[in-house]
Amino acid sequence: MGVFTRFCYGCAAQVIAEKLIADRSPWECLHTAYWNLYSLISAAIAHTLMYSSFFLSACIRFAGPWFASLNIEIPVPKPKPWYTYEKLKEGEIRLLGIHRNYLFWVSYNIYAVPINHGIPYEAISYAWGDRSDVEEVTLNNRRFATTRTVGDILRRRSKLIGLWPGNMRFVWLDYICINQEDIDERNYQVTLMRQIYQRASRVMVCLGDGPDASKAGWLLLKIYALSTVNTLEELSNRCALDKNTPSWQALSRFFAHPWFSRVWVIQEVAVASKVWVTYGGGLLDWELVLWGICTFSRPEMASHLSTATAEVRRNIPLTLQQGVIVGIIRNKIQRKDKLSLREAITLCTGFQATDPRDKIYALLGLVTDDLDLRAWVDYRKPTEQLYLETARFLLSQEESPLQILNYAGTGYPWNPEFASLPSWVPDLSCPPNTSSLDGGIQPFPYKACGRLQHDAQLLLSAPPGQIRLRGSQADEIAFLAQNNNFSLNGATDAEMQTFFQDRALWLKNCLSLIQDHVPDPYHTLQPRAEAFWRTLLGDRTVEGRPAPAEYADCYAAMEELTFSPPDEQRTSFTSQRALILKSLRFQGQTAASIRGRRFAVTRRGFMGLVPPGTEAGDVICVFAGANTPFVVRQLEKGWWELVGECYFLGIMDGEMVDPVAEMEVFTLC
Repeated sequence: MGVFTRFCYGCAAQVIAEKLIADRSPWECLHTAYWNLYSLISAAIAHTLMYSSFFLSACIRFAGPWFASLNIEIPVPKPKPWYTYEKLKEGEIRLLGIHRNYLFWVSYNIYAVPINHGIPYEAISYAWGDRSDVEEVTLNNRRFATTRTVGDILRRRSKLIGLWPGNMRFVWLDYICINQEDIDERNYQVTLMRQIYQRASRVMVCLGDGPDASKAGWLLLKIYALSTVNTLEELSNRCALDKNTPSWQALSRFFAHPWFSRVWVIQEVAVASKVWVTYGGGLLDWELVLWGICTFSRPEMASHLSTATAEVRRNIPLTLQQGVIVGIIRNKIQRKDKLSLREAITLCTGFQATDPRDKIYALLGLVTDDLDLRAWVDYRKPTEQLYLETARFLLSQEESPLQILNYAGTGYPWNPEFASLPSWVPDLSCPPNTSSLDGGIQPFPYKACGRLQHDAQLLLSAPPGQIRLRGSQADEIAFLAQNNNFSLNGATDAEMQTFFQDRALWLKNCLSLIQDHVPDPYHTLQPRAEAFWRTLLGDRTVEGRPAPAEYADCYAAMEELTFSPPDEQRTSFTSQRALILKSLRFQGQTAASIRGRRFAVTRRGFMGLVPPGTEAGDVICVFAGANTPFVVRQLEKGWWELVGECYFLGIMDGEMVDPVAEMEVFTLC
């Protein structure tokens, strides 16, 4: 009885909390408490049945020999047949009905309905998880094999069905509602995906469970409440007091969830009228989750998510960035802004997909380009062919056609499965581990080609595997620093020490190159030391271009910390607060420019950042119509391989372009 009393007090507290925090109506609050009571009763009955089964099994174990002596044949029931899909008609989709048969039993039934039906339903957004971890459910009184993740989702949604027999709830989730073995059906249903999520009464993001998962939502609500009465710095200081608690670890795991990195979730969230997120039994509004993503993307707050495991910490920066992108695209869709396929691809290259073709197909329903989706979506088409056709389509567009080249090149790690792709076609299955210099969330306003425009007729006049571009050779790569592979994401104490050692070696290598091969003053008439830190920044910050002069002090702080003895590097944050904050400010601004690139010096003494696979002797080329220069490698006379985009201080604004000189034709293959 005491347990039940405490439960009632808990329900009352939840009603009051939800009324105050979520501003829900009293009926909605009572509804939540009702389902909690239902869960308690269900758990009690489940325990009763479990102990009853123990009793029955004991009876059978002791009475079994006696029954066997009677020679009574007990018929063994035949297993139910497997569920088989029926063909859908044009314009139809399937809905999964969760039906209350008896007090605590539900059944699952599939219904084919027109896409424009008026039946309210929930569309489920989730990460598939391990497809080899399977279980059986019953559909239409038939057996159906599904993943453990889908089974968990069905059980959780079933708890929300009213206790009265005959109650029903409809949901749509792709694993069950699309015949995954029928390629023609998959092709067609993908073209309807936007309508499916747009017409849903709400989209439920189901993130499952985890250690202390329920604490993540409460902590996020608490931080949001604190943010309304504190500045960002005050909020950060308050969060630092208890960041080693299980609640913070749960919040770290929440923001590192693989759902945030799935390419399909972009469309699922962007087109929805309402989005709710369930995690550990809690229910969060998407706007609150997005607020948390944006808040913890700020340098002042990011360090508070460092209490989880190293693997979780490594994932958090990327998942936070991807969450921001989902928010950006959702805002565009809800405002009915223009979104081209080029822009969608450049924003979403870092998202993951089980099928590499989905890196394109998952975005088609979002874009405003006039596309025939039925002609585009074909899961029989090889991935290489799809990527090639997509690249040629983007090159044929009027707006920024050459921007897609910034995501291509043999100078980056590539997927050996698609080694036959031309060098100018982006391998979206394995995008560069760096931020593009021309595109993404914050494109940099470079104009290396000056006012020169690309030749649209020349561009696609070559055979399908080639393109032709007019351009000029600006310089040649002469010297390269060691690869920049160090990162602080998820670093342990031992990895932190390695980080400082690697960064010191890299910085010494760079300073040695510029001391021997770069003129002072630089080509831009700036002191060589200033030109160096501007090169590391790409001469841009969030404040714009060129980088403010105050970043000279930030670079000096970073250099001082890098070359200080190891004991001083591990000194407490308080004793070197000012120096560390300046260093972090510089590092934060260089992340987009130097991550995944190598420092290089040309024959003429220009400093720059190039793809990691660049070699001495490669050529820096400025193409007409391209905002950035590119590194190219000559294969034979007139034939070139694209290595990748690059940055060189002093040639990013058309300085190397002679508008009256005749340009060379480069055939990229």
